[in-house]
Amino acid sequence: MKQKYKIISLYIILIFIILFSCQKQESSKAVTNNTKEKTEKLIALGDRFYDNQNFDSAFFYYNKAKFICNPKTETESFVSTLNSMAEIQRSQGDYTGSESTLTEALPYLKHIKNPKYIWNTYIELGTNYLLTYDYNNALSYYKKALSLNTSEGRKLSTQNNIALVLLKQGKYNEALKIFISLTDKKEILENRENFIKILDNIGFCYFKIGDDRALSYFTRALKTADETKDYLSSTKIHLHLAEFYETKNPSLSKKYAQLSYKNSALKNYSEGRMSALKLLIN
Repeated sequence: MKQKYKIISLYIILIFIILFSCQKQESSKAVTNNTKEKTEKLIALGDRFYDNQNFDSAFFYYNKAKFICNPKTETESFVSTLNSMAEIQRSQGDYTGSESTLTEALPYLKHIKNPKYIWNTYIELGTNYLLTYDYNNALSYYKKALSLNTSEGRKLSTQNNIALVLLKQGKYNEALKIFISLTDKKEILENRENFIKILDNIGFCYFKIGDDRALSYFTRALKTADETKDYLSSTKIHLHLAEFYETKNPSLSKKYAQLSYKNSALKNYSEGRMSALKLLIN
């Protein structure tokens, strides 16, 4: 009889354990779904402010999303949010903060299936290092990005970034080969802004190796920039033309430097303004 009661008691306990476990699982699922929904709403808000160039508000909502997002179950959202935050920090000149934010994403990249999020992290890190003159690290992360199985557009963009690093390192012939190889690619031709930058960079490489073909590329890049009203690109091309004519024709060099300075001031492009001012002082 006692044995029978023991069996019944154990059976009742087992039922309670199963019911409690099921309730716990359902509760956990509800919390996860609720968190995911909140995360998506916060990211959407961040994206909206980002698109409107309201970066302070965008960063605020991305940061809120980051803290409630579960990096193990919502890895892509977590990494994507960190990438967006790091991009804002970099654009505001906070390179240390940007690098720190991206470093948080690195341990989770191995759990991501869609390579575009990994690509974004590597590209952001590479660009951060490029802008802080750490060219070896920049090249390392750009090469990691290039090795990923991503779209043709992303691969071409990465090749362009690698060429930019080589240009900064003074390896003009190596950079030139890459830039020239990009000029007949459909994805590049369809993106006029990138096409203008590549033409300008080809011109700059030719200028640095003493090849007069530089002028034809600068002229073509400037004509395209004027046609598309890409004034920021025009500012950079004017600066390169000022450098090109600095010893050949000082008065023309001064004219281009003044144009570059004026447009840099209008666009609040501080780096361009300082470079143009340096040439004007000379």
